[in-house]
Amino acid sequence: MQNRDAAVLAGISVETMQTLAIVLGCLATGLAGQLYARTAYLYPAGGVEATLIALVITLFAGVGRIRSILIGAWLFALIETTVSYLWGAKWHELLSSIFLIAILVWHPEGILQRRTRTS
Repeated sequence: MQNRDAAVLAGISVETMQTLAIVLGCLATGLAGQLYARTAYLYPAGGVEATLIALVITLFAGVGRIRSILIGAWLFALIETTVSYLWGAKWHELLSSIFLIAILVWHPEGILQRRTRTS
């Protein structure tokens, strides 16, 4: 995936591997959807909350930084759980929205981004 020329030189059929990856990804997605549908109530706006949480965590940590995203998810879950415990579960969506707006206004590059040194 990183270097197609090196894969070809190593004897790997790039087109076959690409097709296999797409098929396995579609299979895993279809299986995950079926398993999720068996345990959850599905309705048209059902993914909005999960999408909002994923967006907030990704913007909080910075796009493409897995370790920071995991730390950000843990911190966000801790904050959201605390708010739900203190004020009730109905307030966590408002908290997520306020948190998202605050991040976009004050730190659009992500709060947990590394700062680059300028010499």
